[in-house]
Amino acid sequence: MKEDLSRFTGKEVVVDTRSNWVYLGILDRVTESSLVLTDADAHDITDTEVSKERYIYDSRTGGIKANRDRVHISLDYIVGFSALGDIKAF
Repeated sequence: MKEDLSRFTGKEVVVDTRSNWVYLGILDRVTESSLVLTDADAHDITDTEVSKERYIYDSRTGGIKANRDRVHISLDYIVGFSALGDIKAF
């Protein structure tokens, strides 16, 4: 998995987790145990009435609303990962 993730270094990404949190940002690096995103948006989807899919799509079209300079996300916590540019309209 780490090798697959590393190829996105320097790109805007979306990280889905096992919780209500979704992370968007620029992949800085992949360590033994975590992903490191910069200019990141750590977003608890329960804090908004917008669906997770709509929130991510709006971030793709309107830009990431960074609320963290840097965030570390445990690899054990991740259930999905994609380039932000791969998000399709629905």
